[in-house]
Amino acid sequence: MTAEGTKPDAGISQPASWPLWLRQIRAIFRLEIRKNFLGKRSVLIYLLAFLPIFLLGSLALIMPGTEDFTNLSRIFAWIYGGLILRTVVFFGCAWIFMNLFRGELVDRSLHYYFLSAVRRDVLVVGKYLSGLVTAMILFVTVTVVSMLLLYLPHFSGESARFFFEGAGLGQLLTYAGITILACIGYGAFFLVVGLFFRNPIIPALVLYPGQRSLRNDSMT
Repeated sequence: MTAEGTKPDAGISQPASWPLWLRQIRAIFRLEIRKNFLGKRSVLIYLLAFLPIFLLGSLALIMPGTEDFTNLSRIFAWIYGGLILRTVVFFGCAWIFMNLFRGELVDRSLHYYFLSAVRRDVLVVGKYLSGLVTAMILFVTVTVVSMLLLYLPHFSGESARFFFEGAGLGQLLTYAGITILACIGYGAFFLVVGLFFRNPIIPALVLYPGQRSLRNDSMT
């Protein structure tokens, strides 16, 4: 058969690859999401995610409700920007996404994917989506629970009106949206960085002062 005779066949088989790639992405996603939540490396993520919840929960138990309710929005903005977004989400995404490939290389298990004839771009998409969903579930939950722990323990009545009748629900959704965008951006960046560094903490520690300085410059 001539080269010209093979062109129509190639054109017909190309669209048929998309269903296969989507099935492979779903399979990779299901496998990786279980590893992200239940794997041995997930313990550190749970500890990091629990940090602001533990701190705010402890403060709610030991501190009297003497703070003015009108100041809580400003207090949570400081807690969110300094602790949740630029510390918990930053280091959490570094650990989750840099281990998507680096963890496989350390465990010497990455070659199993290639033995099943999975395209590299399909593998990257499946792993990235699994890391993104993991990060969004964990850190959006942390954001919501932390905000509720600041408001509800000592100001239950005012908080109910604030969230259901005032600007509270809008602020909560805004913080959740910022967290999702941070997971998307940090995740894509650390996924690439994880291909070049064996230890994910080292580049994260190097970059951490830089993103903190950007915050300080934006506030001046």
